[in-house]
Amino acid sequence: MLLGQKRRLEKALEATEIPYAIATDNLTCRERRLGPDLVKDEVEDQLLKEVELIRSIQALLKKTLNEAINQIRANREAKQTLELDWSDKFQAYSMDVQCGRYSNRSMDIQNHPNSAKLQDHVSNRESWTRFSQDNLSLAEREERASLELRQLADAVLRDTAEDLRAQCAAVDNAFARRCQELNEAKALLELQLAQILEETGAQERNVRALRQALHDKEAPMRVAESRLYSPRPAAQRGAVPRWTPPQAGE
Repeated sequence: MLLGQKRRLEKALEATEIPYAIATDNLTCRERRLGPDLVKDEVEDQLLKEVELIRSIQALLKKTLNEAINQIRANREAKQTLELDWSDKFQAYSMDVQCGRYSNRSMDIQNHPNSAKLQDHVSNRESWTRFSQDNLSLAEREERASLELRQLADAVLRDTAEDLRAQCAAVDNAFARRCQELNEAKALLELQLAQILEETGAQERNVRALRQALHDKEAPMRVAESRLYSPRPAAQRGAVPRWTPPQAGE
């Protein structure tokens, strides 16, 4: 079961690379904005939070994965110790069974003068029991540690997935609000542009009308200037009195 958790942690760690690449790519792309659009807005804040969250999740997953690897190694060592102890006990049991079958009429018995000296190197019942109990205690301790680590891995995988989903939703909402703001600003600019173009067109029409009016006044201006410029006799160069219409009764 711990091996299964180890594989889940490895897959979860590998899966964080895609959202991390997307978030960092978004930040890089947004740095290419021009002029007043290059602002630190809510979208950038949420993207930075997402990058930091993914980094912390990756660190936590790596730490938990290393703990799982170490625990698997400890479990294998405890398993090997128990197997060796079981093998030794099975061998001792087989020897005891064989020795229990010896009798005075057994054909495979013989003298072993130094066999009594070997008893100085054998363990007693207390040390034998303590050795076996230590091996069992070690195995039980590693089993409890494995159970706690599996529970921890489950919690880490569950919590990190929830945190990533929540932050992903926050980034999506920030993008949606920002896009709405940009669309509203774009619509307002388009409206203002239409008004400016309309006013510009009206002013251009006024300019054309004024130019036409000036053009229409050029002929009367030439007539007046020609009349003023026409040479008259010296005695007649005085100011021409202004003509006034006759009054009634004159």
